Amino acid sequence: MGRDVHGPFCGSDWFIDDVVSNTAYVPGLLAENSIARRPDGDVLAFFSHQGYMVAWFALPAAMDDPPCFMFSEGSLEAGVHQVGPFSAFLLGELRAMAECMELIRG
Repeated sequence: MGRDVHGPFCGSDWFIDDVVSNTAYVPGLLAENSIARRPDGDVLAFFSHQGYMVAWFALPAAMDDPPCFMFSEGSLEAGVHQVGPFSAFLLGELRAMAECMELIRG
């Protein structure tokens, strides 16, 4: 989401300055939750939210639009889940945010 920390995604950590800390956070969050399925090799975690959600893709990326994975504490379906390609994940989040903004505006 670039550097627009005051835009619609304010409150989540998925700005360019968050990538290093998000990536460092992945192993600890998964270990803390006894998640056996861990990323193989290096990852780039492009999203985290309030310490209980994180999303990433493998490095080096095998394609321009790599498959992404996500973990969320308290999810009904515990574990790491593939959430589609990077572009679809971002588009889905943008759509969800737009719908939320429409509900707020009434």
